[in-house]
Amino acid sequence: MWRVLLGEGLLATWLSFSEMSRLARLNRSSRRLHDAAWRAIWRARSKISCGAELAHILRRAITKGKAAHVRELVRPMAGQGDRWVVKHALNDQPSYLFLAVKEEHVDVVKALLEVGGRELAMMTRDDGFSCLFISAAKGHLEIVNALLEVGGRELVMLITENGCSCLFISAANGHLDVVKALLEAGGLELAMLITDNGASCLYISAQEGHLEVVKALLEVGGRELVMLTVDGGFSCLYISAQNGHLEVVRALLEVGGRELAMLTADGGASCLYVSAQEGHLDVVKALLDAGGRELAMLTADDGSSCLSVARRANQGEMVIACKNAGLSSHEITILKRG
Repeated sequence: MWRVLLGEGLLATWLSFSEMSRLARLNRSSRRLHDAAWRAIWRARSKISCGAELAHILRRAITKGKAAHVRELVRPMAGQGDRWVVKHALNDQPSYLFLAVKEEHVDVVKALLEVGGRELAMMTRDDGFSCLFISAAKGHLEIVNALLEVGGRELVMLITENGCSCLFISAANGHLDVVKALLEAGGLELAMLITDNGASCLYISAQEGHLEVVKALLEVGGRELVMLTVDGGFSCLYISAQNGHLEVVRALLEVGGRELAMLTADGGASCLYVSAQEGHLDVVKALLDAGGRELAMLTADDGSSCLSVARRANQGEMVIACKNAGLSSHEITILKRG
């Protein structure tokens, strides 16, 4: 009896697997037929549609990420020498490529670039935003690479109306892989671009504490980049010290050294001054290791010093740090009164 039951169980199991496999094959075939049918329908509609309807069809295909449908619509234009996909604007956007980038559909972006090419990739909004800028801000590496493959160095060097580059926005958001891809395309010239207020990609990444991005930028820009300051005389070291980003401070000092540590803002405040003011004891120690007694003795234009602005809770430890930097007890007393 048990042999009969076992045999029937095995047979049922085998039939179940067979049925599942058959359904899976049918499902794959149905999907292929469905896609083929839609491509045929869209091809036919594109031939008989007016411009407005064609624009609506293309927009829906892009929004839904249907790269095959997009190709069916735009390839005939390319074959006939029609640059409609490049010339046609979409609401407040200069092209359909911006919609594809916004929706983050990589294959659709590639499909549009196949027809629009460099001319399409180089289009910008009225504020100077390019598709590369938008994708760099989002950290979408695949789209960035697709755009760079078409637009190259000329595209990567575009800036917005306030002087912001695609590298600046990706560095601000900490997108390391995108930063590396952009640096490979733009090199030192791109790394040295600054905004209208003088901020560099290194400054903004140091401000946000993106250590690996800072290191990647320093590999390309080196000492020339690390010594740049924004309006008001603030350096990348100043802003990272103010925010207490210890590892970023160390990375910057490794390149800029004592000269960087001695830079002061327009009001005379140093990186040591502002880190003491914010109570970042570990940062204070790192800065004193680089700048020593000379840095500790710097005072702001109003006469205040690193010790006079130090938070009360950390003042004792900062006094010890200053002693270790070579300050005498008399000098420390003077600085505390400042």
